[in-house]
Amino acid sequence: MERSKKLTDGYLGIMRYLDSIGCSVDTIRGYRSAYASLEKFFLSKGLDSYSYEVNMLYRESVNSDIENEVISNKTGIFRRRLSHMFDDWFSYMPIQGKYSNGKRFKYTLNQVSERLLEDFVKSLNVSPITIPSICSIARDFLHFAEQESMYKNQEVTADDIVSFIKLEAESHRGSMNNVLCYLRKILQFLALNGFQIASVELASYKTAPTRRKIYPAFTDEDLSALLLGPDRDTAMGKRDYAVILLASLTGLRAIDIANLTFENIDQECMSICFSQHKTGVLNALPISHDVLDAINDYTQNARPECGVPQVFLTMDKPYRKLHDMASVRNIVNRYIRRCGIEKEPWDGKTFHAFRRTIGKWLLESSVDVQMISQVLGHRDGEIIKRYLPLSLNLLRECALDFAYAPLEEGVYK
Repeated sequence: MERSKKLTDGYLGIMRYLDSIGCSVDTIRGYRSAYASLEKFFLSKGLDSYSYEVNMLYRESVNSDIENEVISNKTGIFRRRLSHMFDDWFSYMPIQGKYSNGKRFKYTLNQVSERLLEDFVKSLNVSPITIPSICSIARDFLHFAEQESMYKNQEVTADDIVSFIKLEAESHRGSMNNVLCYLRKILQFLALNGFQIASVELASYKTAPTRRKIYPAFTDEDLSALLLGPDRDTAMGKRDYAVILLASLTGLRAIDIANLTFENIDQECMSICFSQHKTGVLNALPISHDVLDAINDYTQNARPECGVPQVFLTMDKPYRKLHDMASVRNIVNRYIRRCGIEKEPWDGKTFHAFRRTIGKWLLESSVDVQMISQVLGHRDGEIIKRYLPLSLNLLRECALDFAYAPLEEGVYK
């Protein structure tokens, strides 16, 4: 259904969202005041409908007012955040939990490109969580089209496609397959809108596979340190301990822990049943008394009373579910630093290391491969190969001797 561009309609939609996540009365009041400021700015430009360009000018004015101490920083946060919400609402993108105070986008597009981007987003039939990634590449391409004057002849040549791919490769070395996939969608959309596309097949190739780095599992010492980290006499400590214990004994993905609801937990059967966010497939796992006790300790003695169905909530008002993967990952990162666990950038000691740890334990326990795939929620049994290198003993069993290629002399003799 087409959304109205009226500011008031966007405001009402955003307020319904804020009410659904349980914002406090003070927070709602702050956003109402912010909307009065935004509406006044638009009316001063002769507009009562949304415009991305005018919204950007509004944020610039808010930043200027903060710097000149015309308004407080708290007031400025409300105004900037509401302004970003309007961008997402009218772009059919999900409203985010946090917004950067810096540049909203890497490139600012002209009106023609903005309209094309908006229509492109509406045409997408993908998961909402994928839309921001596609939009990022689409915005890059449309900016590139502006620079190369593609709009003049409404033509995208083979050289244009190759040049853009080379440009994106500089900042997307590890995700070029995704870039090519999104570029194909953009080119197909432009073709339907009157552009002459020279060689779409240039974006159909697969990039060369990169060398896969073997990331580590947590050691027993690391797990012990992490579980001793939270102060279980505090509300935050109770929540964090339950999250870490649940992850360490089940291997649940961070986003599945963030989405875990009370309905997913069966206290009597000591199990959890949930739909995996990544695959959409139902999975059921047993949980121990220790995990149940930790969850109950948090929910009964520390969890704020509110109508949010998810188990784990933020510590500050408005109380809401942990924001997807980032909040859960940050919990573990906090205690990795506090516990003195050695960590370097990109060394693999992240929340996902819990899954590698579970995979390694199950492999070393001679558990059936199909059972391991079921526990970890994998649809492809071959995925288990990525856990094999974590166990040196199992790797030794796979190694071949030199019986079929005897060494006669040399450095090996």
